[in-house]
Amino acid sequence: MRKKRIIFSIVCVLILITSVSFIYSYNNYPISLAKPKEFVPNGRVILNKNLSKEKVLEDREELINIIEDTHPIFLDGVNKKYREAKDRFIKNTNKEMLTSDFQVEVSKYLTSLEDKHTSIGWKEDEKLNVNWIYLDSKLKLLDKDDNLTNQEVVEINGVNIKSLKSGINEIFPYENYSGENKNIENYLKGKKVLEYLGVKPKEEVKLKIKEGNNIKNISISFIRNISKPLNSEIYGKKIDKDNYYIKFQICTVNDSLNTLIDNLKGELNNGVKNVIVDVRDNPGGDSKACEELVNAMGMECGSFSQKIRYSKLAKEQRGYLKETGYVDLEGSNYSKKNENIKLYVITNANTFSSATWLGTLVRDGNLGLIVGSSSENMPSSYGDIIQYQLKNSKIIGMVSHKKFIRPNKEKSDEKTLEPDIKLKFYEDPVSYIVNMNK
Repeated sequence: MRKKRIIFSIVCVLILITSVSFIYSYNNYPISLAKPKEFVPNGRVILNKNLSKEKVLEDREELINIIEDTHPIFLDGVNKKYREAKDRFIKNTNKEMLTSDFQVEVSKYLTSLEDKHTSIGWKEDEKLNVNWIYLDSKLKLLDKDDNLTNQEVVEINGVNIKSLKSGINEIFPYENYSGENKNIENYLKGKKVLEYLGVKPKEEVKLKIKEGNNIKNISISFIRNISKPLNSEIYGKKIDKDNYYIKFQICTVNDSLNTLIDNLKGELNNGVKNVIVDVRDNPGGDSKACEELVNAMGMECGSFSQKIRYSKLAKEQRGYLKETGYVDLEGSNYSKKNENIKLYVITNANTFSSATWLGTLVRDGNLGLIVGSSSENMPSSYGDIIQYQLKNSKIIGMVSHKKFIRPNKEKSDEKTLEPDIKLKFYEDPVSYIVNMNK
């Protein structure tokens, strides 16, 4: 009898410990037990489709509810910029309208959050057949080999670039000057954007070009806007006995990464002194891939603090047990450098999300140097997107449900991850690094 009481007591204690542990974890960690639901689009966006007032109001209410229920920015209250943008959004969408016009108003509303992860999949059927770059507050033409010319675009169909820049900044989200410049370069080519900004494009537009003291006009036609497939290359190659180059085009844990890591370790054992990780044009992905790459070099990196917000959509797509509230996870700035090698990370304006994360870990941990130009999102930023599609317009959007704070919290307000070695866009960073170490 006494033995049974002892067993019963032990079972009760174990149940109590398990219950307390579960309650603690439930309240302090993001528990995912349910199978996440994959986002599957239902139909496509038709820009010239007319939406009745009732359908516009339905999509508007759905969007506002999704954003306010999911984005972590609202855990700190509603800021003035967002409140004003929401009021304008409600005012400007209280009517029947084309999907293309509703698309503009949706994007302007989301831009107030200053979060590049929270945006819509912008649909453009046609774009200008032109090659240019926005550099030092000037829109400069490039030649067929992407070399910079002395030709500056000062007007498009009589509308000055300064005015057009202001319009782009109103419609599209950006987090720093690199993101702003990228938006201007990309979206000023779009026919729908130009129409909204008052350019009135037809089959072609007139560009006013300034070259020194000379002014001339050239005609540029539109071409079909075809999306390019995502480049997902991950590989390494030995440049010479001292330098190993890594093309890290996407942040994902897969067989290519595993093969790269095996080869990298072998080259480090053979005496490679400099490792060059190229994350130019890398849109991000799984941050775990960045950490595995750093660890493969015999280094340890810090970790980001996270604020994770629960919502109905986040529960669906991440499998969380909870759909309200939030949890804080504390990061660390502990790191360990491999003194036997020099690490270089190459970034540019198209470096985004987890790829920026890699550069931030290297910077905050003093693990190496960043080379090139600054990436388009902040080192501390929002992310881990949840996808949705509005019922009537079929517009597809993304909304962050996490806030990430960089390991070095003293720099958490910095908007830009500036390179240690800043190069011109036409300079080859790989050659620069190799020559620097000769």
